[in-house]
Amino acid sequence: MSAAYELSLSSDHHISEADYLEAEKSSEERHEYVDGQIYLMAGASKRHNRIARNFITQMETAAQEKNCEVFFGSMWNTVGN
Repeated sequence: MSAAYELSLSSDHHISEADYLEAEKSSEERHEYVDGQIYLMAGASKRHNRIARNFITQMETAAQEKNCEVFFGSMWNTVGN
């Protein structure tokens, strides 16, 4: 993990999106990147996974009717302004 990445986790230091993505490749924990800040993400419980499984099953059924595709799991997403 880079020094900038570790610093961002413990302070208000901003890091670039490129540095975040590079550091995540070797990280054992998952993090969220928001406006130059890094936030540790909590692990999921069995209850959470059951709820997510049921939700994704319903979404998949609805998506197939519209010729859409549903993804579940870790994917990199960027949300614009």
